[in-house]
Order: sequence, then structure tokens, then C-alpha cells
Amino acid sequence: MGLAVGFESRSSFGGNRSDATVQTAGEVLGSGAATPDRSGTLKFDEYYAEATLPLVSNLPLVHAFNVQGAYRQTDFTTSVGTGSSYGSWKAGADWGANQGPAFPRRATARHPRTNSERAVPASGYRIGHTHE
Repeated sequence: MGLAVGFESRSSFGGNRSDATVQTAGEVLGSGAATPDRSGTLKFDEYYAEATLPLVSNLPLVHAFNVQGAYRQTDFTTSVGTGSSYGSWKAGADWGANQGPAFPRRATARHPRTNSERAVPASGYRIGHTHE
């Protein structure tokens, strides 16, 4: 059995500087929305636990069959004081018929990027991907 637990703290800075044409309403390739300069910082604190459990090994057609599970709790704040907290998980299994490649099946999640979180709404839609 494999087990990992831990804590991670990190921050990410990102931004863009637009020229005068892009900052002018109605002059952005027909979208009609100006893109002002923007920048910001995301600060992440994450707690995680991961485990791998071997269920079967060294049988005919089953060199190894393992299951995995993981959970990560993420708390993040932005440079303007907003933030969020969410959990993400992973579950999976590996089956190897011989000592060669295994056949994994997994599901995972990701955190938002700095530019996605600070994106300017255009036409009622939010640009990029954010967690709510």
C-alpha cells in the first residue's frame, strides 16, 4: 500500500497589457468589448491525501490490479480579496496482464489559472474557466 499526505502553499501572478486599439470599445475585431490592462495574484493553500492499494498480483492474466484514490482541499484568495474553497478528487484503477504496460482508468480536476480568474466579461460570458 502507498500513502501520501501533505500541504502545499503557492502563489501565481499573471496579467496583460493591452495597446490603445484593444482598450477602445468597438474596436476589438467586432466584439465591441474593450480589454483593459489587468493583473492579479492567486494564493493557494492545499491539503491532500493519496493512497494506492494493490488488490491482486501475480495471477494468470493479472500481473497487478491496483486501485487509487486521492482528495485535495484547495483554498485560494485573489489580490482583490475574493476567494473560494473547493475539493477535488481522483479515483482510478490499474490492470496489468503481464509485466508490460498497464491499462489505467482515472478522473482528475484542476485549479483555475490567474488570467482566467481575472478575465473581463464580454457579451455576458466569462472568458476562461473558473471554479465556483
